[in-house]
Amino acid sequence: MEDVKIVDQQGNPLDNYDPDLGYLETHTEIIHHPAVEAVAEVSHYETEREFPATGGRTVKRVTDVPGVEAREAWDETVTTQVYIPYTAAELAARDRERRIAELKRSLADTDYTVIKIAEGAATAEEYAAVIEQRRAWRAEINRLEAL
Repeated sequence: MEDVKIVDQQGNPLDNYDPDLGYLETHTEIIHHPAVEAVAEVSHYETEREFPATGGRTVKRVTDVPGVEAREAWDETVTTQVYIPYTAAELAARDRERRIAELKRSLADTDYTVIKIAEGAATAEEYAAVIEQRRAWRAEINRLEAL
């Protein structure tokens, strides 16, 4: 599994980003690498230290031209994830959808009250405040869905 880089829209690497403020879009790019011809290494020896008494010396090998192995041309597939910030309109729509979901959860959480009233286990007067709140939630849902 290759590591997928996450970048901004200009290609700059991102270490962190806020998924609530944008989304990731996968981009795949094919990079062509040309063939490489072999190059033989060229080197020589340099004397580091001489020992006149014995006529010896220490030498070190110095590489003048590094060797390169031949390689055929090849294509590399690179996948990146580009972070795209949401527009102001998209953020507003996401906030509306979150609020609608929250209101619908509130309605579902209070469904027991209308069931009790329907089954005769309670009266509307007992739950008047809850019923009024449910009306307000429904009105807000209708208003937000109309936007």
